[in-house]
Amino acid sequence: MFTILFRFLILVSLTIILVSACSESPEVVGKVGGERINLQEFQETLRSEYRDKKTNEISFEERKKALLKALESRVKVVKAKELNLQDKPEYNEFIDIRQDRILASKLPDILITDKFVTENMIRAYSKLQTTRPRVILLSLGFEDSKYLKAPRSLDETIKLAEYVLKQIRNGTNLMNLTEQYSDDENGRKMRGIYDPFSPGVFDPQLDIELSMAKENQLLGPIKTPRGIFIAQVISLNPVEAGLPVGGEKDRIKWQIFNKFYRQEGDQLHKELTEKFKTELGWEISDSGIEQFLAAIQVWSQGPQPSDKSFTDEQRAIYLGKVGKTTITVGSFIKEFQGSFSSNYIRMNNPVDMKKVLVDYSERYLTWLIKAKEHKVQELPDVQYQINKVENERLAELLDKYEIQEKSTPTPEEIVSYYQANQSKYLEPKKIRVWEIAIKDQEQAAKIYKKAVNNFSDFENLAQQYTEKASMKNRKGDLGYQNAGSPRSVIKAAFEAGENKIIGPLEENNFFYIIRTGDIQPERQKTLAEAEPVIKAAVHKEKQDRLRQQLMKDLQKEYIFWINEPLLRKLS
Repeated sequence: MFTILFRFLILVSLTIILVSACSESPEVVGKVGGERINLQEFQETLRSEYRDKKTNEISFEERKKALLKALESRVKVVKAKELNLQDKPEYNEFIDIRQDRILASKLPDILITDKFVTENMIRAYSKLQTTRPRVILLSLGFEDSKYLKAPRSLDETIKLAEYVLKQIRNGTNLMNLTEQYSDDENGRKMRGIYDPFSPGVFDPQLDIELSMAKENQLLGPIKTPRGIFIAQVISLNPVEAGLPVGGEKDRIKWQIFNKFYRQEGDQLHKELTEKFKTELGWEISDSGIEQFLAAIQVWSQGPQPSDKSFTDEQRAIYLGKVGKTTITVGSFIKEFQGSFSSNYIRMNNPVDMKKVLVDYSERYLTWLIKAKEHKVQELPDVQYQINKVENERLAELLDKYEIQEKSTPTPEEIVSYYQANQSKYLEPKKIRVWEIAIKDQEQAAKIYKKAVNNFSDFENLAQQYTEKASMKNRKGDLGYQNAGSPRSVIKAAFEAGENKIIGPLEENNFFYIIRTGDIQPERQKTLAEAEPVIKAAVHKEKQDRLRQQLMKDLQKEYIFWINEPLLRKLS
């Protein structure tokens, strides 16, 4: 659990009023009750819903459908608040942990990722994805290059680039020069043609230059730590591209960071972590770890140990501190959100436990404390993320209390469903089958004769001759096979009837000798046999019915409002 968390930290028919003009903010696309869906949020919803389409390719009806779906989710939040579900301890515990994780992940984003990845890089990447330019690119390397290595100094490479540019201006074709001079083997093979050119491959500075270039423009030399580039834009789809927002912006930022700056970013993260530890003060208690492991030993021997079954005394065990924040068994277990009982075995010794606690305190708590010092919680995008998590949790709790807990089948409902649907719960006709699988047809024919002459000795023959290793110890016994089996040899067994030997039958690269045993006719399953399946079916039916009724009630109780003009002109 913590490994995933730490990697993440380093790296986040309705009642509708359709309006032609409105007094609401033009950035509000729709609302229900006191909940609003703004333009940025809805654009992210569309990107998620229609991944293969640009916004202007999504029809008005598709947009409206997506907005209504979003409003249906949001009306659940309105109802949950009306029922005061936000006051439940399980809500507040969940939100506290999720909010802290958002804060702890945001500070590395600010101090590390944003240090390397600029908005110009993100804008260029996004624009090149849209313009899809056809580019001729000549790539030159040098000794200290982070990407293209070549046996020459940086100064020698720059002089070579200037010489190539002079030849181009004198009329030499760039494609021919790429074949002659490029240090990129793939580029030479393609004569430097990239159609379309993909951003995020060579260097962000090259992407920026290409994103601002005009058709037929010659660029270079473009000097970067990863190589020296000369490029010419052959064609492109001119568009006005602004800075992407929300999830799309973050996606591009992380792609650029992971491709070009991960190593430097990881090093800066280590340096900042050490700096924060020194500033805050930090310790892990070895004696506390020993007490915790002893407590785990006692706890794990109890009946059905769970995260909640640790005693108050066990929860109070001191494990360490970061700054003024004390780490106890209780606070540590709380971070697992109910899954410690499934994970503790991986840290059930002093070395592994200390490693997890060090990671938890260094990579999480240290950054969380510093995030709060930097007032990260006040940033608009962080507030947006927290609000999104709060809404999702409220909708989950509404479903839990109004649907799931009210849809548990009663014994009477299970009996009634069984009686009304007995035809669904039939045990199919079955036949007992043994097999001998042989790859050679002539050998299979010989063994078939032996089997016919030694009917009662079939199992020993199977153990001796079958060429399926998994069936030797089972002496060829397949047990009882259903009449609906797709295997041709099983169908042949039913056709042959009880206590017969048939074969050789070819199937999937083997020749089979089959012995049949008794046949069990189709029968009605008892209620006890069918109950688990029936219980699940009744539960689902009740949930579906309750959800439909809940939404109908909410549609009557609240007005769904849509900013139709804004919905139509989205691009």
